[in-house]
Amino acid sequence: AADGAKVLQELPSKKFWSDTYEELVDMGGGGDNQAQVIEWRKKPREKVSKGDILLELDVAGIVIEMKAETAGFMGQQMLLEGEMLEQGHVATYVTDIPEALPHVSPSTESELLESAGGSVRELNESLAALGVRREDVRGDLADALRLLVTHLGSSPLATSGASRVPGEQAA
Repeated sequence: AADGAKVLQELPSKKFWSDTYEELVDMGGGGDNQAQVIEWRKKPREKVSKGDILLELDVAGIVIEMKAETAGFMGQQMLLEGEMLEQGHVATYVTDIPEALPHVSPSTESELLESAGGSVRELNESLAALGVRREDVRGDLADALRLLVTHLGSSPLATSGASRVPGEQAA
């Protein structure tokens, strides 16, 4: 967990991998030391209660619901739905506080959460929309610079001393 969030539970747990997994493989007729993520039931940063189903895993053809053993907040999803989880690895975790959002200032996070009426799900949807708008603006800026170069015949970056277009990775 990042930014001071304390991990309260890992999913699947070490106990699951050492005990339950082997039993499921035996019942299902064999396995390849992996489990497939079937469905995420919660999103990162979403509040969870004890007993909430966070995700479903397929182990040797048997679908298992991974439940929170404690209340807290959903951590990062380490895999996408359909991806394989190697035996012994963690798919997600439960934390005591929501993890900080990457690439968003605390003031922006507070504003977005307030505008979402306190709903973490709506906050995550707003952040996804913000990311899409950010990429659109970067594309528009790059197009505008190309048009400007075409119109002026030389690069404004060369005359201004800039080494890159805003939003692009440095070379």
